[in-house]
Amino acid sequence: MSPTVGRPLPPGDAAPDFSLKSTPDQLISLSEFRGQPVILAFYPADRSPVCGDQMALYQAVLPEFERFDAELIGIPVKRVPRS
Repeated sequence: MSPTVGRPLPPGDAAPDFSLKSTPDQLISLSEFRGQPVILAFYPADRSPVCGDQMALYQAVLPEFERFDAELIGIPVKRVPRS
């Protein structure tokens, strides 16, 4: 496990690159957005009412993010059992 897992990055530090599926047959990598601000919105589950509200709030302020050329990426977090 990486020593940075579970620790926030200091403001201004670059996040390590990662790739995730955006559709069943497409990957998206953080490196595709290098050079522009990126908001990574982690949330527990796609079908949770609270998470739906959180994403709706992000959608409502999306024009403000766009004003700064920032890209919003929503990432559902699945709990993985530890071994």
